[in-house]
Formats: sequence, structure tokens, C-alpha cells
Amino acid sequence: MGTIKFGVIGCGGRISDLIDQFKDKEDVQLVGGWDPSTINIQHMFDKRNYGKGKIYSSYQELARDPELDWVLIGSPNVFHKEHILAAFENGKHVFSEKPLAMTISDCLEISKAHKKSGKLFATGFTLSYATICRKTKEILTSGKLGKVISINACENIRPDHGSFIMKNWRRKRELAGPHILEKCVHDLDLINWFTDSVPRKIAAFGGNDMFIPENKDVYHKNKELFDCADWYFVADKYSEDAQNAFLSEKTIEDNIVSIMEFYNGIRV
Repeated sequence: MGTIKFGVIGCGGRISDLIDQFKDKEDVQLVGGWDPSTINIQHMFDKRNYGKGKIYSSYQELARDPELDWVLIGSPNVFHKEHILAAFENGKHVFSEKPLAMTISDCLEISKAHKKSGKLFATGFTLSYATICRKTKEILTSGKLGKVISINACENIRPDHGSFIMKNWRRKRELAGPHILEKCVHDLDLINWFTDSVPRKIAAFGGNDMFIPENKDVYHKNKELFDCADWYFVADKYSEDAQNAFLSEKTIEDNIVSIMEFYNGIRV
């Protein structure tokens, strides 16, 4: 095929980590990117040792560029659909970060556009490729353990990870969707895969009970737990201290408990 050329819409930390996997491959080339912040675009070029690249004036301009074979999308969740559709409409293969979209209707619209395009499409469900998860699926499918009746799943994250989420755009439900979608979509994808089914009944309860102003001193007493230099982001400048995740305005939950019954009777 020759050199595969791609552009990036939404040049944040996660997509930068992904394209880092390509930098030593001579037949894969980053052409350029678009992001509301040109600082983010240049950071992607610099940090990943790509040097210079195109900085597009809009995501539409990037999607129209005939030089590109692939469009990689790392924008906030609420924009995935419009960016994916623009890429398909311009004849590009597409990779989009997870979650695919924030509503079922948007997912169905993306699926329809994908089928119409005839192009390749992938989402960032990395755990589907993890050795331990593939082995788990193999064992479950083999029947060695008998029939699956129920699954218990729990995801806990470190203080610095929770702090990271509560300091950037993911803390806004209107941009990210509910926390169980933004953070636990990997878990939900694995459960669907392991069960060979999807939920038919769901109930969920949650709230924001830790990252609240009343607990702001927890941050000052334990900065080493809540700050981690490995998380790349540009913090919003809100109230007293942009590093204190307890003070940010947020509309997502920091804890959720849910129960599900799947079409094949498995309960989670």
C-alpha cells in the first residue's frame, strides 16, 4: 500500500500515546492535526518527536485532505459522532477513542455511516486485545467452568486518576456523559463480550461524595497522592487552585453502583 498517512482530530494525551506506537514505523506517517488548542497540537508533535506537521484550521479541513488515508479521533466524547461522520463522508478510514458516542441513537447513526462508507473502523477498546482478557474469554467459551450465572465487577481507581478526571473536561457530563460511560466503558465492553449478550434491564445509583469542596483539605494534606506528572492535560483555571480536584465545578459522579440483567439471563 505504500506509506499510510493519518491526521488527528483532538490532540490530547491519550491519542498522543497511541500515535507514539507508530513513530518508528517508516510506512506510517502523521501528517497533521486539529484541536481548538494549537498548543495541544504542537505538544503532540514535539512530545512524539514528529517535529513539524500541518495544523488544520478546522476538523472539516482535515477530513477533506486528500493526502490522508486515516483519521484518528481523540476529541471529547460529545464530539465523536460529528467527527467520525465527517471522516467517513470524505472517504477516510477511522479510529475513534472510546466511548463511541454518548447515546444509542448516535451509535446507530455512526454504524450506518460506517457501513455506507465501506471503510475500516475501530474504537479504542484496548482490553479486548489484552492477553488476560482473551484467555478469560477462551476459558468461558470452552465451558470448563460450566454455565455463567452471574458476574461481579468492580473498578477502583487511584486518587491521582480520580483527581485527573475531576480536573479536566471529563468532569462535565455534557462533554463526557456519565462517569460510568467515560470510565467504565472498557468494563462494560468486556462484560458484553464475556456474556455474548447485552443488558435488557439496568438500574444504577451514584453520586459525587468525595470530590466536593468540604474535602478540599484532603488534597493539601496528600498532594503526592492526588498529583501525578504522568497525566498530561491542560487544567482549567477554576477558583482557588486549578490542581485541587475537590474545588472544580463538576456534573459527573465519583461513585456508581449498578445492577444489570442480560438477555441470556446472566446478572451482573
